[in-house]
Amino acid sequence: MSTRQVSPDFQSVFSMLQICDDDENLGRQIGAVIANTGADVGIFCSTYFNTLHEWFPIIPSRDIYDRIATLSTGPSPDFAILILCLHLITKIDRTNCDCQTMMHFYLTAKRFYSLVTSSGRISKEIVQSGIILALYEYGNAMPDTAYVTVAGPARMALLLGYDKTVYEEGDAGNVSDVEAEEQRVMRMDHMERKLPFITPSPSLCSLLPSTSGAKINLGVGLKLPGNPFQNSGPETRLKTFALVAQSIYFLDRVIEHINTTYEEVNRKSELTAQLDEGIRAFCMTLLEEKHYDRTGHCWPHATCLSALLFLSRDALEVRDGTYKYEDSCRAILSLRSIIRITLEGVRSGSYTTQTAVELVPIWGLHCLYLAATSHTEFGDKTNEKEWEEDLECLHQTLSWYKTKWMLAGSYLDCAKMATRIIKDIDTGYPNGHPSGLCSGSGLR
Repeated sequence: MSTRQVSPDFQSVFSMLQICDDDENLGRQIGAVIANTGADVGIFCSTYFNTLHEWFPIIPSRDIYDRIATLSTGPSPDFAILILCLHLITKIDRTNCDCQTMMHFYLTAKRFYSLVTSSGRISKEIVQSGIILALYEYGNAMPDTAYVTVAGPARMALLLGYDKTVYEEGDAGNVSDVEAEEQRVMRMDHMERKLPFITPSPSLCSLLPSTSGAKINLGVGLKLPGNPFQNSGPETRLKTFALVAQSIYFLDRVIEHINTTYEEVNRKSELTAQLDEGIRAFCMTLLEEKHYDRTGHCWPHATCLSALLFLSRDALEVRDGTYKYEDSCRAILSLRSIIRITLEGVRSGSYTTQTAVELVPIWGLHCLYLAATSHTEFGDKTNEKEWEEDLECLHQTLSWYKTKWMLAGSYLDCAKMATRIIKDIDTGYPNGHPSGLCSGSGLR
């Protein structure tokens, strides 16, 4: 049989790949898809930089606005797919767009991304596009798909050297290396004293850069995108992304702490108390900011509350002798306190404005879900009507965010299922349960 005889389907696919192998042609095809949506590129790019970019800044705005004009004259496939992915993640609004249309648009973007990467090209724009695609997938309740998608950009970033520590040279003057190192150590010690929540240096097994020769000039401050916030206590400028990153770091530390087995009996209980104190101190710095627009503070605060909920639940759910009876009682009070704070944030409108919906980091949604399930399992049911109203309030808030992220809808379904199960099998906590022993007026 001749090797030239192939099926018609394969011939059509092969011819399509030949056409798309032309960079200019492929860029024009992607540009045509963007144009056919009828969307204004400048508007949805502006939407991106005013919302997601605030808590996930991976694209400098100048890289986009300086090259938008090329979309109509023959853009590179790398830049065109990045714009298409930006349009995809800013297009999410299920109040005005049906799910079938969104899925078709997502699959179109994913196919073009696959075509662009199939040629073996590696660029910053492709890394950014892959991360945005993975973010879209995770936010729309496709965690396994997102995990696979982000693997490619992660490898590309390593090949491009983005895992190296980024630093900015300062005016060293005539200061010797030894003196400069001494000043750096003194500054870091000062920051550790002033900022007990500062991120520690990464360990060798950390995914963060750990180059021992990295030069970090602390005097330049944190130059990150977003609205600047000036803390009245520590003289360090923390912007939106820095606040979000710090709160996620706390959540990561809590999860690692929960999954760690300690040899000393009381060690876990002691570290739990230390983490709880540190996270609450950081939450207070967020609440003490005197600014009219607290949008940049809402979701870092919610992520910290999620970490505190994890800590409290761990003390109640672990039954291996790690925690004492007193720890369980303290955890119940802490859990109900955090639920009250979450409810206060919801009812005050901090989490439910349209701006807050657009700015919500995906991981901030977990606080609402965890608060709802914790309220179902450990909430004070002395006043059944009030308990029901609080639970419904949390469920309605998750439903509100479902218009932006399908993940909120999945959280809502899980929370409602947990409520149904608890109501069916739990007509009241037994006398020996900490929630029953610690309940009473004034403890909710």
